[in-house]
Amino acid sequence: MTPYILPFNQISLANLPEVGGKNASLGEMFNKLKSLGIEVPDGLAVTVAGYRTFLAANNLTEVLTKLLNSVDNKTLANLPEIALQCRELVSKSRLPEELRKEILRGYRSL
Repeated sequence: MTPYILPFNQISLANLPEVGGKNASLGEMFNKLKSLGIEVPDGLAVTVAGYRTFLAANNLTEVLTKLLNSVDNKTLANLPEIALQCRELVSKSRLPEELRKEILRGYRSL
């Protein structure tokens, strides 16, 4: 099973496709800067697999794709409206139980 979360101590830049750029950078800093005396707070990342599970469980993939494809690419005039609709859809959705449990386990381990 692909993990839905990864702790920073298991993340490096090599994990960019799994956790995205910000999380890969945070993991890299967490693991490489401590020896230099630079403290990066510990944390965890929700993986792409976790995010896709969330989208699928809430039937969001198609509707978000349609919304994002409706952005006016020339002027971006409707971007604030489309972004608001996307945020509302995501914020009203529920985490699937398996994802929720894995996030809570990771959070508690921090």
